[in-house]
Amino acid sequence: MSKYLRLLLVFVVVVALFGVVHAQDPVEISIAGSSGVEFQWLQESVKPAFEAMMAEAGTPVTVNVLEFSGAGEDLRQQFVLDLGVGGGSDILAFDGFWLPEFVEGGLLKPLTEIVGDSALDWDGWSVIPEGIQAIMSFDGQVFGIPRGTDGRVIWYNMDLFQQAGLPAQWQPTSWAELLDAARTIKAALPGVTPLQLNAGTAMGEASTYRDTSWRCSARVITSTTSTKPSGS
Repeated sequence: MSKYLRLLLVFVVVVALFGVVHAQDPVEISIAGSSGVEFQWLQESVKPAFEAMMAEAGTPVTVNVLEFSGAGEDLRQQFVLDLGVGGGSDILAFDGFWLPEFVEGGLLKPLTEIVGDSALDWDGWSVIPEGIQAIMSFDGQVFGIPRGTDGRVIWYNMDLFQQAGLPAQWQPTSWAELLDAARTIKAALPGVTPLQLNAGTAMGEASTYRDTSWRCSARVITSTTSTKPSGS
């Protein structure tokens, strides 16, 4: 998942606690779906801190963080298979874009059904904006805890822009301006790829939904304006 340019987010956490944990009962919790720096953070910071906190509270807990390597669609398929047979890890980190599909497929239950209404009283919700909370909500119910989001951005190489005679401080306001810059670079700098866009099926919605919807119907947002891309 860390390979993706993430949509409004991009990684999320679904918490599933089955049954009541009594003091002294050993508990084992597994977390799946993380990779890269997120896996390192969970393994080196979250795991030892949570295990120590629970040990002090009288309930020994072992947290197993399972690192994922591969394409996002591989992870999605693995989760579908695991959840479909009642298996899988206790905590799953995945793209919120998959939530409706998982819920409609009967693979997930709302947090209130799993842990009760107290799930909605968690004080952590106060630091998560409502718009971000909605990432893990569907049909008026909450299915998980979103732990981040992102935005769509355009990166460009200032050195190549200057070599092609384009301004280093470049602020396009439409796709027409972006494409004009790409054509200028193509003509001035043979061998340089002027514009890169995600494509193909390996990245799933990262190429089919995010880039396509943005190119065709999204809006270019600046600090003061909202402008539809040319041609949309």
